[in-house]
Amino acid sequence: ILDHAVNGALLLGHQIIRKGDKIGLLTFSDQAHEFLPPNRGKNHFFSFVRNLYTIQARKVNADYEKALEKITSTRLKRSMLMIITDLTSGEAVSKMLKSIPLVSRKHLPVVISIIDPVVKKAADELPATPSDLYQKVVARSIISRIKSLTRNIEQMGVATIMVTPKQLNSSLLS
Repeated sequence: ILDHAVNGALLLGHQIIRKGDKIGLLTFSDQAHEFLPPNRGKNHFFSFVRNLYTIQARKVNADYEKALEKITSTRLKRSMLMIITDLTSGEAVSKMLKSIPLVSRKHLPVVISIIDPVVKKAADELPATPSDLYQKVVARSIISRIKSLTRNIEQMGVATIMVTPKQLNSSLLS
């Protein structure tokens, strides 16, 4: 999923730069890692690409609170914040729900949740065996929880997008 998120951010960043707007980047896991303040131009885009491709997957819960505090502590003008994430990690997502109001007062956050295609497939397929049925129930439970979280985020006035990795690029561009 991380590779899809990186590719989606790269595509979105390229389109933004082509239109002459500014792009920035904050990468984080359990702490903020790289922060590239918004700017425009070819050299800035190359910095954006370098930062994107240094992202490493970490087996820790994302700390949205630290990441969103990092954004509020900077002197950014009103910006659209595209938060590309996986909403399956319960405790981390609860922290995000508490922290979203910190940034939504000044910025326009959009939460893009990438759903694991294996989970989506298991939820959608007709089960052939008892094991398949169990997987379907678990997958539907996961997707239901993500949909519930998305509704909670939307009730805060924050836009959300729930997509599979294949749908990510077209959703980001539209």
